Amino acid sequence: MHGKDARNVLITGETGTGKTSLVRWILNEHFEREHAYVNCLNCRSEHKILESILIQLGHVIPENKPTDYLSQRFAKKVGSDVVVCLDEVDQIKDDRILQSLSIQQCCLALITNRPFFFDDIDGRVRSRLFLAELEFPRYTQPELAGIVSDRVQYALKPDSIPHRLIELIASWARGDARVALQTVRAAAISAETNRRDEITLDDLKVAFKGAIQSKREYLKSKLNDHERFLLEVVEQRKRIASGELFGLYTKSTLQPLGERAYRIQMEHLVQTGLVRDSGEGRWKKFELAP
Repeated sequence: MHGKDARNVLITGETGTGKTSLVRWILNEHFEREHAYVNCLNCRSEHKILESILIQLGHVIPENKPTDYLSQRFAKKVGSDVVVCLDEVDQIKDDRILQSLSIQQCCLALITNRPFFFDDIDGRVRSRLFLAELEFPRYTQPELAGIVSDRVQYALKPDSIPHRLIELIASWARGDARVALQTVRAAAISAETNRRDEITLDDLKVAFKGAIQSKREYLKSKLNDHERFLLEVVEQRKRIASGELFGLYTKSTLQPLGERAYRIQMEHLVQTGLVRDSGEGRWKKFELAP
């Protein structure tokens, strides 16, 4: 924005903390024709990511061209005045795309709710990326109530929902703006369908359950095969000791990860809110989060 070399940035934080919303707002407001945004949940391969970036920047891509061709086009056509955002960057198939982008002059904004994903990236690639890290904390209850209040004023008729119910939503959502806003939206649709002018507590309760289920399905869609298996075992057993879980995992998986990697997978399941842990070390236990 100020004519200086940009610093690559890694943006982390839990779901619903505004990472994507803020980055996309900045890109659209200040780099309208000089940015590309790619959600790696939909474009996971190097070929798909490069293709998406080039098309967004206005370049015509002939069909059936190999990845090396796209990489060469990218190196020639994309300069230092372009910002490339890779959202859900932990979903990429391998780190070759990061290696390709790390040697280019464009600015990178990488978004993930799995910061330890970069622990497995080649150290030389991490060094070239030279990422400034920015963590988005959970919203506090007053902050989230303010966000919901602003959206309600913009989207709904006056007096559609009492302020005490807005504060209740902010409490239920535990810092997740996505859950809070989805709850209000679904509750408003329910009230409108039933021809009521005001959202009720019952509307919110039903809507909140749906928002939580939607969040769980979204988080589960991002799990790798190892995490998916571990979560299924916890779902079946309800509560299980860490040692027993690791034993079942190693016996039932063709190529199980080591104990350290297993602990990282479980830490991520706890961080996402899908699983809850208690105890320490050999006495640690896992159970399904409510």
